[in-house]
Order: sequence, then C-alpha cells, then structure tokens
Amino acid sequence: MPNEPDHRHEFHQIVLPFSGKMELRASRRGHVHDSSAAFVRAGEVHSFSAATKSRFIVLDLPPDEQRLHPYNIPPFFHIDPVLRSLLDYLRAIGDHGADRASAWMTLLLDQMTRVTAPVDMRDMILDRACSYMRMRLADPTTVADVAREAGTSVSGLKRLLRAKLDTTPAAYLSTLRIDEAERLLAEGRLPIAEIAMVTGYSDQSALNRAVRRERGTTPARIRKTPIAKD
Repeated sequence: MPNEPDHRHEFHQIVLPFSGKMELRASRRGHVHDSSAAFVRAGEVHSFSAATKSRFIVLDLPPDEQRLHPYNIPPFFHIDPVLRSLLDYLRAIGDHGADRASAWMTLLLDQMTRVTAPVDMRDMILDRACSYMRMRLADPTTVADVAREAGTSVSGLKRLLRAKLDTTPAAYLSTLRIDEAERLLAEGRLPIAEIAMVTGYSDQSALNRAVRRERGTTPARIRKTPIAKD
C-alpha cells in the first residue's frame, strides 16, 4: 500500500487491519494494526503510510449514515473479540459473493453501534480536556491548548468546567499537578527537584510555594508522612 499525502473526502471511513501496520495522521496520529482500527470523519484532513505488503479494508460511509454516531467514535479504537471475529470471517469468505459481504457490513455496523451509543457531548469534551491536562502536566500548557484538543472554544471550556466541576481550567490543572506531586513525594523514589519538573513547576521553590499555598504543608513534610495502608 503506497503512502498517501494529506487529503480529505466527503464521507466517513473505517479503516480495519488484515495484516501489517499503517500509520495514520489525522486529528491524532496513531496506528492501525492487529488490535487497533481507525475512524476518519468526513472532511477531516488525513494521510497515511504503510509497508507495501500490508493489507487493510477501508469502508466508505456516507456522512448521513444513520446507524453510527460518528462524533462518539474515537480516531483510534480497540478491536474487541467480536470485531476480530468479523474480520476473520471476511478474510475467510474473500470474494465469494456480494451478498455475504453486504451482510458482513450490516453486522459490523450493528456491532459498532453498540459500542458507540450516544453520549452527552459535554461529557466527551470534558473527558478530552481532563485527559489532555493529565498527560501534559510537565508541559507549559495553556487554556487554548486544552480547548483546542478537547474540540471547543476557550470560553466554552471555561463554562463547561464551571458547570461540571465548579472550577476553572487553570485551577483544575493546578490541582492535577499538586495531586501528582503528592503521589510522587509519598512514593519517595524521585528527588523533590525532579518531581517539580515532571509536574510542571519551574523549580523546587515553585513546587514548595504551590504545595504550601494549596495544601498548607511542604513537599518535605509530605515525603516524611507514612503512606496509609489498609
């Protein structure tokens, strides 16, 4: 399969593996392989590359496909045992009749419908935002970065966190950083200065100030406190 440059089309695509591995670059970068498939939404700019001998099945779906909820499907999703059995069946029947291939498509979409039932879009946006912040604790993350990754505006993100968590993006990120710092301090494996770096603080003094301000204690005291055991 040759490499494809950036392009887009007016239909959704489901990309499923038969053999080999494909790198797909769309809203996120990831791979299609024996345990992972991909979903590309209509109008989304994407490109891919794969080894010549790799084989995949690409299903084109109209943007008004009623059996799926496309905005609930992540860019890359796990191939569960049911999807795996459907792929094995398609490989087995090969080119033996369009009728069986059509029935296979119906089974596939029915299965994907079960795992992509409608959810509250606000919850999805909030989950994306919170997950992004957790993964970027060491980075100089801005509210605009989080909003863009979550698929909303800065003002929309602020309203959502206020409504759902009664906080602000900056305050929530600060809480995540201090929570992670406390966890690492209690483990006792990393120097305090290194913990400051991996949790997004400029130096040990900045971590000291944040912990004192938010938790009323110091990193050194947290480190000395025995971890409670059940």
